[in-house]
Amino acid sequence: MAPRLLGSLAAFAAFPVYLAMRGAPTALEVVAFAWLIAPILLSWFLSRTGRYDGAHVLSSLALAGFIMMVAAATGGIGSFVAVWLVVIPLEAALSASRRVVAFAFALAMSCAALLIALGHYHMLPEPVFSPALHSALMDFSGKLDRDKILEIAVGVGIDRAQLEKDMEDPKIKEIIDRNMSLASSLGVRGTPAFVIGKQFVPGAVDASTLKELIAEARKGQG
Repeated sequence: MAPRLLGSLAAFAAFPVYLAMRGAPTALEVVAFAWLIAPILLSWFLSRTGRYDGAHVLSSLALAGFIMMVAAATGGIGSFVAVWLVVIPLEAALSASRRVVAFAFALAMSCAALLIALGHYHMLPEPVFSPALHSALMDFSGKLDRDKILEIAVGVGIDRAQLEKDMEDPKIKEIIDRNMSLASSLGVRGTPAFVIGKQFVPGAVDASTLKELIAEARKGQG
């Protein structure tokens, strides 16, 4: 509990700075911060009631809620975060209570079943990041323009109307403009490009060259 509480306090302290630098958070970011500060509330609950098992149950619910929100937005049961469901009963095992572990196991299984059902009946939102679209775009060897990107997106099962709406989101434009501004200030005119220490490296380089550049940068810092 102590390490999580320290992390929670750090997240709580960093939240105003994050807002000042990032602007209005997305729904997923709000959920992430809420989960990070949950240990503060759990510690308060434990100190007021002394119910150790109850605190572990609430911790399992908080973790399950966080995993479900992120998984639902990033591909359902196939999301990278869905595997974290196994952590729920493992964390509950620290309570040394069979009832708490049984509850956590049932909760994790229920979450997995719900994600599978939502995916099967196409009730999940479009993922924030689509691995299928990413792979299809990387595999395409011709010229990419807006129409071709939309055509490829439809081909991997993405809703065209929703994608076009998302592409016009002012927040997306703000992120792209910020990235373009950073690239311009660094002199980046194409990809790949690397910034290693204080050195800008344009174009593709092999692994051995990268290792040498990183080693030189580390020597300079020493």
